Amino acid sequence: MGILTINRIAPGDSQVDSIEKSKSFLRQTVEHTTFRKALENDSWHAHHTRKGDVSVKSWCWLFCWAMTGITSEDAKGQSRWAFRKIFRPVEFDNVSKDGPFHEFARIMRAGTVPDPHDAEEQLMQMLKQHNMLNENGELAF
Repeated sequence: MGILTINRIAPGDSQVDSIEKSKSFLRQTVEHTTFRKALENDSWHAHHTRKGDVSVKSWCWLFCWAMTGITSEDAKGQSRWAFRKIFRPVEFDNVSKDGPFHEFARIMRAGTVPDPHDAEEQLMQMLKQHNMLNENGELAF
């Protein structure tokens, strides 16, 4: 399971097993007006790959909310909880505590990503540099 793969395995979490269900889950979980407006303006849904994984841009969008909550502690906590539920086995704490991931996420979500494959490759390289990938290129946590 890759870092951009929506959790499809966790028992009892069937609401987050697809792009569409994850959008509904996010709408119900994060009680912040700006978050919900962005969600409805396709900050999440429009950015996914053909194989069902979330794009780097969507991953970065939710990651930024989980880092800052736009100064709302409630939105930050709700976003972190949602991130953990949607992207298990990715532990938000592992990614947020080490490395320049927040700056990368800010750049990726705010700008245009000309080649989504390049953005995913950059993210995977950062994970590798911070010993978060094993020798097979899979998450090491």
